[in-house]
Amino acid sequence: MRLLTRLFAWAFGFAAGILALLFVIQSREPVTLAIWGIPEQIEVPLFFAVLAAGLIGFFCGAIVMWFCDGHGRRLGRSYLTELHASRGEVDRLKEELTAMRKAADAADQARAAAGDNIGRIGAANTNHPPLLPGRAL
Repeated sequence: MRLLTRLFAWAFGFAAGILALLFVIQSREPVTLAIWGIPEQIEVPLFFAVLAAGLIGFFCGAIVMWFCDGHGRRLGRSYLTELHASRGEVDRLKEELTAMRKAADAADQARAAAGDNIGRIGAANTNHPPLLPGRAL
């Protein structure tokens, strides 16, 4: 799907370029521009006036969209900061859990080496808690 979208974008860009080139070739008549703030009138080819107006409009639209999307960018940055903090906390908790499991395994091995009957059915000594579920000696 991404390749199809990319091919469509290239085809559209190529077609727009060909149309712009044809417009430039056909529109060489001079036009007079009277721009406010400039005391003299400027004479330029028609294609230059049209393409310059389109380019200025494009950049003005891009600037407006940049400012309008500021809230979304700010929200994305805050979510990214929160994500990094959460990942750090998850890593810290995984390390703590691993350390706790190693300590519990060491304690179970020590009790098993001492000869206790912990976790066995019908064990006579019930002073010790049973093994954690899913853990075997």
